[in-house]
Amino acid sequence: MKMTSRKRGVNPVWYVDITPGHDWLMKPINKLVDFAVEHRKKFRDSSIAQISPFIEEMGSGVSRTGYGYRKEFWWEREWRHKGHLHFAYSEVAFGLAPKTRIEEFEDFTQKLGRRIPFIDPQWSVEEVIAHLCRCSGAVTPFGDSF
Repeated sequence: MKMTSRKRGVNPVWYVDITPGHDWLMKPINKLVDFAVEHRKKFRDSSIAQISPFIEEMGSGVSRTGYGYRKEFWWEREWRHKGHLHFAYSEVAFGLAPKTRIEEFEDFTQKLGRRIPFIDPQWSVEEVIAHLCRCSGAVTPFGDSF
């Protein structure tokens, strides 16, 4: 699926660490954004606008307002696409939905001709695996259920 997505212009997200002391990479990016805005150039037509949808800040620290933040997802590999992405229904691997609505969404997709599994983004990896393999109970990293 990744090769198909890459052919369609989908790219992995560039995670930039904004933890205090690690802002050396985000500062120049923000300067490019400011430059495009200051020079009255339409931002959407600027070079930085072409890459900014693929940049995501991450890190932990305390904001200027004094509130702590934690945005850590370095283990993920998120992919994004700018603009319309056309794909066939048969190419959908799974969907995201709150746990309380998963059965409803899966039943709906069954009526469309192919049942697509849905997972709750709040689930642990073990819960996702258990649901996708239709195991009863959650699967532990040790191969047993609980």
